[in-house]
Amino acid sequence: MSKKTFALEKKLSKFLDEKVYPANKYVVKCLIVGKEKQRLYGDKILISLDRPAIQIPTEEKAASYIHENMVNELIQDINTKSWGWFVYLLKAQLMMYGYYENKESEIPAIVYKIQWQKHREYLLEKMKQKDKRISYGITAVNFGLTLNAYYPWADLINQKIATVIYNKEIAENNDLKKVEDWYDETYGKLSIEGNF
Repeated sequence: MSKKTFALEKKLSKFLDEKVYPANKYVVKCLIVGKEKQRLYGDKILISLDRPAIQIPTEEKAASYIHENMVNELIQDINTKSWGWFVYLLKAQLMMYGYYENKESEIPAIVYKIQWQKHREYLLEKMKQKDKRISYGITAVNFGLTLNAYYPWADLINQKIATVIYNKEIAENNDLKKVEDWYDETYGKLSIEGNF
């Protein structure tokens, strides 16, 4: 991971801790330490204020531009044969994926919450089916030659695998009715289900 990507993820982590998690009745119990544990479980353990006995291993990802597809890192570096987080992240339950307008942005434009295990199973099945909505690409931006799989956010939202939990444009106006209207227009009727 490059220094710029690390700095962006650190910025997202602080924003989630201060704004998004409290607004959704979650607190951070602890950070996950150790490279192997982080590969399996993610970055943090969240606790639901509504159901404090439940501990939720959570991974946080940040991107420096808004994308209509979820980016899934399959192979982190082709040259060293290093698997990506999509392969390693076996025990996480949630992923928070924040998209910034650019690297200089202070807060994300949008944050998605992904039911990680459902997403992983769903995308693996779609890969087996050779689903045409999946595209693949190689980038050389961060660690090395990275192979990514791209899949539309709209489909993940329609399948109730992902939800939008923060939208900067709407949050700045602090208008819940506008949030519901935006969600309905973008993804269909708002459903208040799941852990958040």
